[in-house]
This record gives sequence, C-alpha cells and structure tokens, in this order.
Amino acid sequence: MKVRFYSIIVISLQTLLISVSSLAQIVVNSDDLIMDIGYESTFYEGNCDNVTFDVVATGADYYWDFSCADTISVMAPASEKTIDPVVSTYPDANSLTRWEMEIQPGFNYIRDTHARVTSSAVQMIAYEMYSNPASSVILLEFDPYVNSFVFPLTYQSNWSDDYTEYSYHNGVIDDTIECKTERIADGWGTVKTPYGEYASLRLRVLDYEWSDDTGGWEEPDTSYYWMTKEHGVVFMAGGCQYSGPGSLSAYIRYSEAEPVGLGRDHSSDSELKFELAQNYPNPFNPSTKIKYSVPAGVWNVKIKIYNFLGEEVSILLNEIKQGGIYETEWNAEDYSSGCFFYEIQIGSFRDVKKMILMK
Repeated sequence: MKVRFYSIIVISLQTLLISVSSLAQIVVNSDDLIMDIGYESTFYEGNCDNVTFDVVATGADYYWDFSCADTISVMAPASEKTIDPVVSTYPDANSLTRWEMEIQPGFNYIRDTHARVTSSAVQMIAYEMYSNPASSVILLEFDPYVNSFVFPLTYQSNWSDDYTEYSYHNGVIDDTIECKTERIADGWGTVKTPYGEYASLRLRVLDYEWSDDTGGWEEPDTSYYWMTKEHGVVFMAGGCQYSGPGSLSAYIRYSEAEPVGLGRDHSSDSELKFELAQNYPNPFNPSTKIKYSVPAGVWNVKIKIYNFLGEEVSILLNEIKQGGIYETEWNAEDYSSGCFFYEIQIGSFRDVKKMILMK
C-alpha cells in the first residue's frame, strides 16, 4: 500500500496545521485556503515521537498538546508556492501549487498540484512529480476528481469519494488503481505548539486501495490534520502512525510564510534576490520571454531548457551577470507542441518552471 501523504496536501499547506484548536469552534471556507499567486512558504521538516495524548480521541473542545515538537530536528528545507494556473495543462484547473524540497545538495524533488476550487469544494485533478535537475516525470490523474475539502467545513463535516487513479511514467501509463477516501472533521478545540495556541478543526483522512488478490479493500492509510483559519503557517503534522497513547509518530512541518511579490518593482540592487519568474506569454508560439533577477555581485547565470522526458534540448544562457533584473527569450520554432521545463542555476541557487508550447 502506498502512503498517501499527498492525499490532503492541497492549495495552501498553511491552513493544514498541526497547530491548533481549545479556543472557539471555527468554520473553514474556501477563502481560507486560497492564496494569491506568488504566495510562498518555507517549510522545515522533523519528527515528533511519543506524544502523550490520545491522538485518535474525537470530540468537542479538545486540547492537543504538540509542544514537545520544539525538540524536532530540522531536516531538508522545502517551499510551497502558488503558481498562476494558466500554465496548467488541465482546463478545469484554477489552482496550481508547487511543493519543492531539496533531497540532497543540488537535487530537488518537486510536486505540482492541479486543483479545481469553488465556493463549495476543493477538487484534486492531478499531481505531477519530477526533479530538478530533470529526470523522470510521474503523473497521477484522478477520475472523477477527488474532493479534498467541502465547504463550509465544520465539526462533524464528512464525505467520501470513490475514484480511479491513473499513474503515468514519462507520459506512459503504468498502473491503474481503484481507490476511495473517507474524511471527517471529528474534533475541534485547541492545538498547542511551541509557537502558540490556535483554534482548530481536526480532520481524519482514510485512504483505501482495492486489492485484486483479496477481492476487497486493503487496510486504509490513516492521517490526521489540524486546520486553522490563520494565514502564515505555524505548524503541521500528517502521515501519523499510531498504536496507542504515547506512541504517535508523525512528520512535522514548521513554516514562515512570505509573499514573494514577483511583479513588484525593485528600487535598488540591495532589494534584489535570486528569482525566476514565470515565462510570458504562456502558453506560447513560437517564442516566450523569461525574466529573472540576481542580487548585487557578479554571478554566472545558466538557463537550460528540458523537454517533458527530462532531456536537455537547449542551453539558453550561460553568461556572467551583475546584480539586476534581466529578460531573455526562447524561440521554439523548431520544436513540436508540448510541455517544456526551464531551469536556472546561479551558484547554489536553482529553480525550475514549466511552460507550454502550443502551435
């Protein structure tokens, strides 16, 4: 059985927190989950073991004390950014978020979440998982779309979905799995963290896969999430493995969020930072512009283009630049329609984005 950490992580991780709830009961709506394009959060992961309360307990006005998490070890930093959904290859997608984590120096894992957001639900359409530098691409599509959230979300809200998961590797389908998910907001109250206390809803998620060998559903993966209306994530826990009081093991995420303001004017070099903007126009035919910035100093800037299979097709730029804002252009006249990736490397800084050539 696959551990489905991705099953709930959608739109803005900043609302899915292991942080909060003994304050007033809250109601979560779609506006609490949707972040402006360009909003970015930085996360640090660690482990939280041997929590002393019964995480499975349900009910009203509960108090979840995760203050022990102040001793977690900081692991690989990760970031999540809200991307302009116009670059999504799915017409129904009006929300696109990118989660990126450095697995080892110079190698990042990236997951793009394509979703459809309405006032009544957040529906998962697909996940794309790839790496930077580019290697293989794994794509998971859901039919029908999966309701990660329904609104208004309040205590005792519950829903379930049956769906088929189609798995592709480098554009070729390699697996089809019958799945179902059951979700219930089974508690509300206060979550205590080393950073404060927050009013929260606790969401229990059960993800099942069908087994052809047994002719029935396998035991579900169970995860618990604490949701808050606070923007600017403080804490999150998920993927809980639980066997009784005092034996909760979970991965923990702490983050500080900052709006990156890709469109703002930089009034001086001292305000500049390493930054790669989304290409424009996108989709494009046959040329598109790519804007980037570098801080004060002298830097070797490289921009490379990759196709959907992760194969390098062009070295667009390999030049020495001083601090400033720059723009370069890629002409794809000799290439067929499809999905391409462009990667920038400036010293230890790397970023990658997707663009669509549509002829």
